Amino acid sequence: MPGVKPIATAMMLLVAATGALHAQVTSGQDTSRTPYPVNRGPVTFPSDTVRAPGSATVATTDAGYIRQAISGSAMEVDLGRVAQRRAADDDVKDFARRMVTDHEAMGRQWYALAQSSRVTVQSGRDAATEQTVKRLEGLSGSAFDRAYMTETVRHHEQELARLQQIATSGRSPDVRRLATTGQTTVREHLTLAREVSRDVGGPAVGGNDDDRDRDRDAVQGGARGFTARVMSDHLLQVRLARRAEREAKNDETRRFAKRLGDDFAWWSERWREVASRNNGNPENELDSQDRHKVQRLERASGQQVDRVYATIVADQLESLVAFLRDQRQADRSEAVQRVVDNELPAMQAHLARARKLQGQVGSQQERNERN
Repeated sequence: MPGVKPIATAMMLLVAATGALHAQVTSGQDTSRTPYPVNRGPVTFPSDTVRAPGSATVATTDAGYIRQAISGSAMEVDLGRVAQRRAADDDVKDFARRMVTDHEAMGRQWYALAQSSRVTVQSGRDAATEQTVKRLEGLSGSAFDRAYMTETVRHHEQELARLQQIATSGRSPDVRRLATTGQTTVREHLTLAREVSRDVGGPAVGGNDDDRDRDRDAVQGGARGFTARVMSDHLLQVRLARRAEREAKNDETRRFAKRLGDDFAWWSERWREVASRNNGNPENELDSQDRHKVQRLERASGQQVDRVYATIVADQLESLVAFLRDQRQADRSEAVQRVVDNELPAMQAHLARARKLQGQVGSQQERNERN
C-alpha cells in the first residue's frame, strides 16, 4: 500500500534506536513526561515544501498539521498521567489510563510520519499544556475529577474538529489517512469522556454553561423543544452570515458566509416543514442567547467583524454538531433522523472550514496590529 512502508520503517527505527533519538531531545526536557521523542527546535521551510533524501515531499501546511497532531496527543498523555495520580473516581482513573495508552500510540504514528518526512518537532510542553497541568495538579478528589473530565471533553471536541480539517485539507495521503483513522479513536474517546464527565458532575457536551442548559431544556421539551432549538440555531447562522457578507473585510470570510448562509437558509425550510407536520405552526425566532450573539457581531467593526464572525460561527457549529449527533441516537421520528443525517456531514465540513478561517483571520489581525 502506498505510504505504508516509510511509516512502518520509521516506527521500527524508533524502537531500535531509542537511545539515539533521545539524544536529539533538548537537555532541559523531562522525558518521563513525553510519550515519544521529539527533535530539537522548530523547522523553517525555505519554500512551500521541503525535500529530504529518501523521503516524500511534504507541504508546509502538512508539516503544521503533523505538529498539531503530535502536540494534541502529547497533551492528552500528560493530562492522563496527572489523572492517574490524582483522580479519586475509579472510572476517571480507568479513562485516564486509556488516554495515555491510546494517545501514546497515536502520537508515535504521527511522530513516525514526521521522522520519515523530515519534519522537525518542537520539544517539551507548550505553554497551554503547562498551564493546564499546573492548574490540575493544584486540585484533588472530586474537584480534580470534574476539572479533568471537563478539560478532556473540551480538548477532544477541539481535536475532533482539527482532525476533520486535516482529513479534508491535508495534501499528503499519509497525513489524510492518519487524520481519518484518528477521528474514529477521538470520537470514541469523546463519547466516553462525556459519559464519565456526566457521572462525576461535569459537563457532558461542549459549549458554555448556557449552551448546555439550553440543550438540556431542548431535550426535556420533547419534539417541539428539539426542533425549536435547531431552528433557532439555523436562523442565527443565516442572520450572522448575511451581516458578514456585507461587513467582513476578508474576501474568504465573505465567501464562507455566503455559502453558510445559503445552506442554513435551505435547511431552515426543511426543518420548518418537519416542525409543521409534527408540531403544528412552528415558531422561528432567535432565543435570548442567539440574539446576544447577533448583537455581538453588530457591535464589531473593521477587521474585528471577520474575527468575531469566525469565532461565533465555529463555536456555534461545534455545539450544534455535538447536539445533533447525540440526539440522532434518541427516539426521533424518521423524518427528523433523515434531515439530521443529511445535514451533519455538511455541518462537520463547515465546522472544519470555520476553525481554519478563525485561525487565518486571527493571524491576519495580529499581523495588522503589530504593523
